[in-house]
Amino acid sequence: MVKMKIFEKYMERQSIKAQTRGHWVSKAEREEMMKNKKMASEKKDTAKFMEQLGVEYTWSDKFLHPFIWIWVRVEDAWRNFSYRCQRFKKGYSDRDVWEMRDWFIRTAKPMLRELSIKAYNYPEEVGEEQWRALLMEMADLLEVMDIWDDSEARKAVGIAESDRSEEAYRLIGAEKEKAKNRFFFLFNKYFYDLWY
Repeated sequence: MVKMKIFEKYMERQSIKAQTRGHWVSKAEREEMMKNKKMASEKKDTAKFMEQLGVEYTWSDKFLHPFIWIWVRVEDAWRNFSYRCQRFKKGYSDRDVWEMRDWFIRTAKPMLRELSIKAYNYPEEVGEEQWRALLMEMADLLEVMDIWDDSEARKAVGIAESDRSEEAYRLIGAEKEKAKNRFFFLFNKYFYDLWY
């Protein structure tokens, strides 16, 4: 019974994805669509629900689904293990190379925050407090560069949640670009000072 409910929720999400394909839908809009979905209240069993969607649900789907789920989890575990071995051997993994931008931001952010707390040395032209503030600014700039969630980006730039215009997306992109340029200016200027 529980598996059927999970499957039904999954199919509900899939139908919403199919309706909104190619368009960004915020979490609030997605929840609203799920509330207003009449099929959710009308469906009595999975077979009827699948029939309404026009999907043929066979006995092999019922039988194979748990095994496919297990196989996917085992495959993911093996892949993660191989990535760990690569990191141990080479210092980085194929996944890190694939998404180098995200890896750099995820790695540098906590390092800069820790350095701002533990740093004993600082450049001669700036004082200790200003150095710590610069390191925190660099970490905050990385935070802005890492924003992918639409609502967080809108809060950071100061755009209304309901504004879906091209101008709003241009402003978000410009804010990220400005943060990137400022970060790499500071990174370039103080590169040899980034140590304890």
